[in-house]
Amino acid sequence: MKVITTAEETNTAMTAMCDVAKGNGFSLDAEWNVTKNRYGHVMNAGKVALIQISYMDGNDKMTTLLIRTHHMTFKLEWLLVKRTLKIVGVNVSADLIKIGKDFNIDAIKQVTQKDRCNVINLGTFARERGVVTSGTASLQQLSERVLKARLNKATCIRLSHWDKNQLSVEQVEYAALDAIASLKIFFKLDEMPDLTRRYTMDDVSVGDTVSYSYVSS
Repeated sequence: MKVITTAEETNTAMTAMCDVAKGNGFSLDAEWNVTKNRYGHVMNAGKVALIQISYMDGNDKMTTLLIRTHHMTFKLEWLLVKRTLKIVGVNVSADLIKIGKDFNIDAIKQVTQKDRCNVINLGTFARERGVVTSGTASLQQLSERVLKARLNKATCIRLSHWDKNQLSVEQVEYAALDAIASLKIFFKLDEMPDLTRRYTMDDVSVGDTVSYSYVSS
């Protein structure tokens, strides 16, 4: 796991990831400052301060990058708009929308992120495989169901100051585990059949026997 703070480091890391990412996919998450009132309603949301990315290489080695997003770099933007790379995460389309808005990325703002075939929202992905009943399942719920493990979702960390110069050990661990868990959940779910998919003649292999008969009324 690596915390990246400069544009040069970000561009280098993105290039390296694209060269080795297993399955041409990665998990994505983002953190920003949020202020809530006493009723739990969001009063203010700051600019994205941290982007977390996890990917697996061909040797099954996982790499997690925590990118301090003072400015958007051309390589990171290219990665987020590229359509041949799977981008996975819980409500990841909303994270992409937030990133596109905060950094004024037209290629993201002008496209409905939920409609991108390479953007995989894990809640929906899990529902299609019969793991959960709702596509809005949280990362905590998916982690418990798929990985049989709980994540630390303490409010004091989740709603902490993500834009401060030096992140705490707890913040780094929280952010990294979210990205790691998302990628592991995706790989587990990807091995399961899509129960919403219809079986068609395209699934029939050469040599399969098909029997039919007429039934008279």
